Amino acid sequence: MIFYNFHRLLKMVICRFYRKPGLSSATTAAKLRQLRQHTPLVYDLETELCFNVETTSALTDSELEKIHWILGSPLESQNLTTEPNLHGVHHGSLLIEIGPRYI
Repeated sequence: MIFYNFHRLLKMVICRFYRKPGLSSATTAAKLRQLRQHTPLVYDLETELCFNVETTSALTDSELEKIHWILGSPLESQNLTTEPNLHGVHHGSLLIEIGPRYI
């Protein structure tokens, strides 16, 4: 007897949503103080959250609206994007990512 897992046969799509800032200003300030205790070279800290939403097909406009409502901030809706906001582009800057990475 052969069993098939039809759920596995479906093509999965991972949609990424990024929200900046990733931490509250108080938490970011506390983390920055902790980092500065280890090295005086750290002068700023920016954070961002990445949400990976797995679906079996592309999201409809209605579904995207719901995702933005769930993951976003009602007062700062522009802070939820589909592209990362953090880039290590400044001379001497360092970008550190913590968490899972999906390719």
